[in-house]
Amino acid sequence: MGPPLDLGCGAAPVLVFEFRPIAFGKLAVEVCVVGDDNIGIGDEGRDRDGAYANLVLPRLLERSDLTPADRHFVTELVYGTTRMRRACDSAVEPYVLRPLDPPTRAALRIGAYQLLVLGTPAHAAVGETAGAVPPRTRGLVNAVLRRLAGTPPMWPDEATRLSYPDWIVARLEHDLGPDTARAALATMNRPPPVTERADGYVQDLASQWVAEAVEAGPGHRALDTCAAPGGKATALAAALAGTGSGSGQGGAAPRSEEHTSELQSRGLISY
Repeated sequence: MGPPLDLGCGAAPVLVFEFRPIAFGKLAVEVCVVGDDNIGIGDEGRDRDGAYANLVLPRLLERSDLTPADRHFVTELVYGTTRMRRACDSAVEPYVLRPLDPPTRAALRIGAYQLLVLGTPAHAAVGETAGAVPPRTRGLVNAVLRRLAGTPPMWPDEATRLSYPDWIVARLEHDLGPDTARAALATMNRPPPVTERADGYVQDLASQWVAEAVEAGPGHRALDTCAAPGGKATALAAALAGTGSGSGQGGAAPRSEEHTSELQSRGLISY
């Protein structure tokens, strides 16, 4: 039996691998509900100690003995449920008649994400998610997810359906028009393809385009005020070609540390 593996998402602790086999469709993952003393992913994908999902999950996967296929599935569950948290909460809310403890809320999010986004067969998404929670809440999780599986959600608005803050949807609809804005938001909900820069750094194209748009060059001064984990900052620093100056500020401590580590690993300076 391996160490617990966090499956956190949203605003609460979620599911943790305790290496107890539970099948999700054709895949086998091992899950149990996280205890309050375990690490769990919180608001904006952070755990309660301030770490982010993209920092916590890889370390925990490295400690697990999951197959590559199961690691991919776990990653999809963690990031996908975090990304679609608002929609998942809205979808189950009509069937919840009492306050939920964090693990139960988290399990419902995981189940809702499988039903609404992944298209997991209902018998697998419902049965196995219910089987992963303690007996005291198993009936509730089973009942709520079965209702959701049989009744398409009635979304209160597009922001909820797409799982974005109201102001982002309003701003894009104003700038782009409703149809174009919603198409763009739907696209941004899909994981981007893996791409590499010329120097081998893995970074999505959108981030690469941001660095290119700055048009930094030798002798320039560049400041990245949202620099973590440091991908765009390293691209800007490389464009300076050893001349000029560059600075990156990462905000929250865990991401600032990641940013500093990335710059140092490439022989660059962070200040």
